[in-house]
Amino acid sequence: MPNIFTDLCDVQRRATTAQGYGSKPSYELHLTGQPFRLVTKSERGLNSVTGEWLVSTSYAGHFPTDVDIQEGDRLANVALDREGDSNEVTGTFQVDGGVMPQRGRASRVKIVGLKRVS
Repeated sequence: MPNIFTDLCDVQRRATTAQGYGSKPSYELHLTGQPFRLVTKSERGLNSVTGEWLVSTSYAGHFPTDVDIQEGDRLANVALDREGDSNEVTGTFQVDGGVMPQRGRASRVKIVGLKRVS
């Protein structure tokens, strides 16, 4: 079976320190160089009011089942390795929507919904 986890990222987890009102949460490094697969899905739609075409992009992360990842974690330093060429993806992704349940043959992969936060 080929290895589908060709991309790498650092997983950051929210720090447990108390935050004051209006402060931004801080994140601590949880996993370094974690293999995963970033999946991007783009959809086009027509805005009925303005008549403009809109593009909506959604992201999912596919991880090995034994990886400790949970809702609220962030993926930083994402490096894609597709067809032999590596490149960096600018920005940070946050696990949004939690870990999607998998059954049967799909249970070999842990899939999380992601949103781009920067």
